Amino acid sequence: MHTIKLSKEHLTLPLAELKAVIETAYPDESITIKIQDEEIQLSGINSTNLLEQRLAYAMEINDNGLEQGFDSRYPRNRPFSYPTTLDPKLARCMVNLARPKQDDIIFDPFCGTGGILIEAGLMSFKTIGIDIDEKMIEGCKQNLEHYNVQNFDISPGDFFKTKKKGIIVTDPPYGKSTSLSNKSIEEFYNLILERLQKIATEIICIGSPSTINLAEMASNQGFKIREEHIVYVNKDLSKRILVLEK
Repeated sequence: MHTIKLSKEHLTLPLAELKAVIETAYPDESITIKIQDEEIQLSGINSTNLLEQRLAYAMEINDNGLEQGFDSRYPRNRPFSYPTTLDPKLARCMVNLARPKQDDIIFDPFCGTGGILIEAGLMSFKTIGIDIDEKMIEGCKQNLEHYNVQNFDISPGDFFKTKKKGIIVTDPPYGKSTSLSNKSIEEFYNLILERLQKIATEIICIGSPSTINLAEMASNQGFKIREEHIVYVNKDLSKRILVLEK
């Protein structure tokens, strides 16, 4: 029996993350999950090595402390940051929710300062990132190199014109600093979803403000909604995290 102790924040999100990791990393094992208070008890797993590497919110496994260095990767501690930078725990959670396999490529077409790519790279995935803002690209490279992330391909680019592909994990900049900054946020996300239908492979994990009904928009574009989560960020913002299938 393996026991994972979770932090109190966003308990439903890491549970979904845990299930996604188990589904991907242990596809042939019969695993029982029991939830009690803030503990998750797992039966049927011989080793927790993959969980220790990939889980964002796990605090302890079998009373052995996990130090994944999230504090050192908070935006304030990066060489290059920006006010809308994604929390590293949520970034890693989004990567896990996309269910990438060992040889998959993680592609963030709105990579910004590289929060998602840092976490994916530290999980040993090859990463691709583009951003229309060249300043962000330079800052993203600086951050990736600072955390010794290997095997990345970062370049200026417009998502609506790119031919790059991969498992898409992204938190778009809500219409700001893009080629479509004159569009409303709903128009912006509808265009993103339309483009994703053309270039995305397998599962997509995407963030948006909770103020828009991204699930309805995605469903209208022909996507299957695999998961939907609301994550509190601050008093002015909550994020909607969607896992989509084509």
